[in-house]
Amino acid sequence: MDDKNHPNNLASPEDNDNRLNRWLSLGAWILALGMVVLAIYLGLRRFGVLDAPLVAASTPERPVFNTPIPNPASDATATSRPKRTPTLAVSLTPEPTNPPQRRSEFVTYMVQEGDALEAVAERYDLDPRSVLWANYDLLNDNPDFLRTGMQLQIPPVDGVYYQWQSADSLPGVAAIFGRTEETILEWPENQIDAETLYVAPGTWIMIPGGERAFERFVLPSIDRTPSVDKRYEYGSGACFGGYDGPEGSGSLIWPTVSHGVRGNTFWEGHEGVDLAVVDGEEIVFADAGVVVFAGWANGGYGLTVMVDHGNGIQTVYAHLSEVLVHCGNSGEQGQVLGLGGNVNSSMGLHMHFEVRADGEQIDPLEVLP
Repeated sequence: MDDKNHPNNLASPEDNDNRLNRWLSLGAWILALGMVVLAIYLGLRRFGVLDAPLVAASTPERPVFNTPIPNPASDATATSRPKRTPTLAVSLTPEPTNPPQRRSEFVTYMVQEGDALEAVAERYDLDPRSVLWANYDLLNDNPDFLRTGMQLQIPPVDGVYYQWQSADSLPGVAAIFGRTEETILEWPENQIDAETLYVAPGTWIMIPGGERAFERFVLPSIDRTPSVDKRYEYGSGACFGGYDGPEGSGSLIWPTVSHGVRGNTFWEGHEGVDLAVVDGEEIVFADAGVVVFAGWANGGYGLTVMVDHGNGIQTVYAHLSEVLVHCGNSGEQGQVLGLGGNVNSSMGLHMHFEVRADGEQIDPLEVLP
């Protein structure tokens, strides 16, 4: 009989089970090892190790951030006006850029119909005060004097354009305008000798970042109490006071129909807001009160009404085409006081509106609904 067929050589069921378990265990280990190898491979692919060329490692090129080239004025010392923050743009393909060129000379701008001084300054990325100061001979520090066809001198940077006087000295001028001597000396167009520091009287110099007080007439806040004759100083619309009448609620309404702005907003050189009107539009009391000024006002206000609301608040309605109230008249909120339509300005039809609280001028747009 063949040995392999002998009953003693046949595997028992228990042996078969053991053999099967060993094979299953071996298969599980092989599968686990394969999973580990696969995980390592995928990880290397994920981090780009397997894709790297077989050369010496080099620093990867970074994306280039390109900022819009600023106006030359932005390189100079800033005044109090907050500057806009440019938006950064990502460029996937680096492009050569030229360094910003700072303008050092004045340019001339002809005022167009519809222009406001604030908008002209914005066009050149300047503080409107700087444009106002550079054109005192035309505007007398008053943006309401802007007229179509005027030739404005636009400074290269924010600051003060100053004509040197015979008694001036560099330290004195620097102190007056709040700058250092170096700031004035280093401005190229000033051409001041650094050794002698001599500047001929009558010479115009630029003081970058300099500031000065405004030299213009501002119609004072007037209440309803008795007053002396101020018609020569304030204008023919000045009243004598001593009036009784309603007090306002302290909650203002728009004195115009459109609730829009045409011209200058509120800033240090223009302490009011120019509201858009149509020709002959009725202008109304922003709150109840008593008229304390009615008629012509000096200083560029033109035909003007001032109302005292009896609670420390006065409102001013200027650049009117017609005044329909008189000194001492009482008016309720929404009652007509005059007509809009004065076009004696480059900005077109508007009404200059001011709000004073305890003698201080505040931005009307902050208190109008």
